[in-house]
Amino acid sequence: MRGAAFVGPNCPVQREDEPCPDQPWQGVVVAKTLSGAEVARTESDADGRFEIMLPPGDYELVAAPDGFLPAPISLYVTVLPDQVLEVVLMLDSGIR
Repeated sequence: MRGAAFVGPNCPVQREDEPCPDQPWQGVVVAKTLSGAEVARTESDADGRFEIMLPPGDYELVAAPDGFLPAPISLYVTVLPDQVLEVVLMLDSGIR
């Protein structure tokens, strides 16, 4: 599985004429079984990119930030045999 992790929103008010894109997040990404057992972990790079090898099955993918924010948002995925899954993992900045 390949993916990228991003934090957003990054502006309290987002306007069409002043875009405020989500920012890459660098840190630990964890894959868990649906019962909560950790099966793998990796780190995203400065661009938010990561790769994690998982056997076929259903997983919860979640970022593991050091503090309270940004808050991780779980992503539930199904890995199929001989499939390279591309995912986007989000974290909530807490900005409103």
